[in-house]
Amino acid sequence: IIDRSAITDTNFGGLDGLAWTGVNRFSRSCTGGLGSVIIDPGTVPPATDPGYAAALASLVEHVAHEAGHLYGLRHVLRGGLAGCTGETHSGDPAVMDYFDDGANAVLAQCASPGCPVTEPPDCGGNETGDHHNPLYHYLRYVVGDSTADLTNAGITPASWDQESVPVVTWEVQFNFACASCNLIPLYNVRILEVLPGGGERVRWPVGEAFETGLHTLGENAYPDITIEELNQLTITLPETSGLKLVASRTDPATTEPLAPVANVQIAAEPLTQAPVYPPPQRTEPVVIQAVLLEVNETAPGVFETTTLANDLGVNAQPRYESRPDGFYQLPTPEKPTETRLTTSALLPPATVDTTGMLTDTQGNAKPPALPQDIPIPVPEPAASAAWLAGIAALLALGRKRREAVKHFT
Repeated sequence: IIDRSAITDTNFGGLDGLAWTGVNRFSRSCTGGLGSVIIDPGTVPPATDPGYAAALASLVEHVAHEAGHLYGLRHVLRGGLAGCTGETHSGDPAVMDYFDDGANAVLAQCASPGCPVTEPPDCGGNETGDHHNPLYHYLRYVVGDSTADLTNAGITPASWDQESVPVVTWEVQFNFACASCNLIPLYNVRILEVLPGGGERVRWPVGEAFETGLHTLGENAYPDITIEELNQLTITLPETSGLKLVASRTDPATTEPLAPVANVQIAAEPLTQAPVYPPPQRTEPVVIQAVLLEVNETAPGVFETTTLANDLGVNAQPRYESRPDGFYQLPTPEKPTETRLTTSALLPPATVDTTGMLTDTQGNAKPPALPQDIPIPVPEPAASAAWLAGIAALLALGRKRREAVKHFT
C-alpha cells in the first residue's frame, strides 16, 4: 500500500492500483510478483467515522484485486457485457472487475463455460474470447485442491484455467489503405501492450530520448511515422494482451520544449475506443477490424472524434504457442514442422518488428528511430468510467499523466 503523497514523480498519474509483474497464470512463477494499491491521504477516515466501514471495504477490494493478478487471475465481468445498461452492470459483484461494489475478496464462481474475460472489466470493455473461473483457478493452482474435488463441488475450469489449452501468440499487421491518408504523419508515436492484468507497457519505441521526451537528447525524442509506415510494422502479440497506439497530429517542432498533445489512437471500433485484441480463434489466420481515430477538444469539455483511416483487414496469423512443456513456434508454409524454442512456458511480451519500416522503396536500410530491445514499464492504467471520460483520458496522455481520470485497477 502506497501513500500517494510519497510519490515524487509528478507525471505518475491518478492511478489507484497496478500489477507491475502482470498475471501469473497457474501461479507458475516461484519468485512471486509486485503489485501496489495507492491511497490518497485522508481518504480512509478514522474508525469512529460512519464512512470508515465502506472505505475499508473499498481498500480491501483493491488489495484483493491486485493480489489476484499475482495469483494468475484475470479481469472478468460476471454476466459479461450483456449485463450492461450504459455504464451500469447488473451482474453479481466480483473482485476481478472494476466496480467498487463491496465484493471485497469474493472470487467469482463462474459456471461452465466461465465468465467472459473482459479488458477492461467494465461496461466500456472488450470481451477477448477467453473465459475464466477465478474461484477454480485460485483453489486449483494456489490452494492446491484437486480437479476431482473441485468438480464434485461444482467448481469447473474455463479455458484460461486449463493447462491443456495453450496461449497463442499472434503476428499482427495493419492494412490502412486509402490514397488520401497513407502519408499522414503521426508524431510522438507509442505502441503499447495492454497486459491481461490491465497494466500497460511501451513496446515501441524505447530509449532514453523517448523516456525523457527531450529534443536535446536526439532528433528522435518524438518519433514520427506515416500511416503507410505503420502498415509496415509487424507486431507479435500474445492473445491475452491488447494493442494500443497513441500519437499526435501536431509536429513537436511547434510545441517545443513540451511534448505534443496525444490526440490519435488505434481502437477496435470508434464508440468504446477499446484496444485491439487478437481473435478468439486459436489456429487459423483471421482478419480483425481497427480504426485510427483523431480526438480533439473543440471547446472546454467538448470532444470531436474523426476517423483518420479504417482498417477492415488487420491480418492476424498464429505464430507461437505457450504450452505446459514449453514455448513452440507453429508451422508455416516456409517451415511446415513446429519447433520447441524453450522449455519455459512463460509467455514472452509483445514485440514490434520494424524491419519493413526501416527499408526505403529502393531497399536501402535506414537507421532505426530508437533502440528496440528494452521495454519500459508504465503504471497500470485506470479503467474507463464513461465514454467521454475515456476520450478525456486519451487527451491527457499527451499532457501529463497526473491529469488522467482516476479509477481503480
